[in-house]
Amino acid sequence: MRQISNILFRRVANNVPGHAFFGAECDLYVHDSGFDIRPSSTAQDDDEHYIDGRHLTLIPGLIELHAEANQPGREDRETLAELAQLAAMGGYTHVLTMPLTIPVTDQCQGIEYQLKIAQNELVQLLPAGAVTKKSDGLELAEMYDMKGAGAIAFSDYKRRIKNTKLLLLAMQYAKQLEVPLMLTPGDSYLLRYGMVHEGIFSTRLGLKGIPSISESIGLKRDLDLVRYTGCRVHFQSISTIESIDLIRKAKDEGLPITADVNFYHLLLTDAMLENFDSHYKTDPPLRDEVTRDALIEAVKDGTIDAISADHQPRTYEEKICEFDKAEYGMLTLPFVFGALIESGIFSLDLLLEKMYLNPAKILGLPAENMNNYSLIDLDKTHVIKKDDFKDFRSLNSPFFDKKLKGRVYYIISKNRCQNISF
Repeated sequence: MRQISNILFRRVANNVPGHAFFGAECDLYVHDSGFDIRPSSTAQDDDEHYIDGRHLTLIPGLIELHAEANQPGREDRETLAELAQLAAMGGYTHVLTMPLTIPVTDQCQGIEYQLKIAQNELVQLLPAGAVTKKSDGLELAEMYDMKGAGAIAFSDYKRRIKNTKLLLLAMQYAKQLEVPLMLTPGDSYLLRYGMVHEGIFSTRLGLKGIPSISESIGLKRDLDLVRYTGCRVHFQSISTIESIDLIRKAKDEGLPITADVNFYHLLLTDAMLENFDSHYKTDPPLRDEVTRDALIEAVKDGTIDAISADHQPRTYEEKICEFDKAEYGMLTLPFVFGALIESGIFSLDLLLEKMYLNPAKILGLPAENMNNYSLIDLDKTHVIKKDDFKDFRSLNSPFFDKKLKGRVYYIISKNRCQNISF
């Protein structure tokens, strides 16, 4: 990627929701102190430093609600700089980083460290603090101090909180702090020994299954606590029909909740596991086709508020081994938008609602943070090859060498513009 300046993009399509020139053809001028967006002029520009942008669409920078941070402690998987670079490739300008670093980000020093390391990156990395110390579910973390240091949410991510009393206290604290609590629902005991979705393919392949009720039983408890405390909670990685029904009823009741689904649950099913490819081993697991259809419908009808990348880089050794020993997780950020556009399942406007408008509301991001954009060719088909990613530590994605649509060419963030190349 390289930074550019003093360039005029002529006649780009403006598809930024709420922008003064939404739906119009615009000129975008990038200069040393920032950028300007104005309606396209019919006059021919004499300046030779311009780019014909008629093939480009201006969209807002996407916002990711849960991506794994591996620095400090697991730089063998990915650094924060690499995380930011991969996010920019996918059109993201804001990424909420999960706290399962080593040590866990459960104190203000961890928040300050991530903000300092990431301050010069083009993408804004927003650290979430842990709900419990070491994310082990035994004692509340220093939530007040972490908020003061810059944490904008709290989550224990994939480590579900078993202690109901402790989760009740966490909700009471989060409500006082007016910061969203983000929970991945599930009953840890039902999840413990399974590897894939319990169904036809788990039986056929002889793999231990994870029943769908393992998610919904945990979600029922969490919703009862929301009902009791009034805490604002965002549910991460919803993946079952039972959970969709529970969330729909809770919203009808008026509970202050939101929910997201991982993009790969909208595109893939457990049938992909036929060849024991561990790149498809995820948490929550890939579900069956009936569930995938239900999740798609839940996105369209508003039951599901956001679509997330759920970025989890893993080393070669963590993935290329026996299936039962392979780590869960998928590297996703560069592929999400292109894979969803290529699928044709959702309109561009709906994708921007689920990947920009609603995530901004969920995180309570102030308006001044939203002046970030991508320039994308929506009709451009392309393939991201592993050979182009040799400088990255982790390559655990099944979306390499797959057809994508919608090529991100430029990112505008922090008053800078960079050309995206891969």
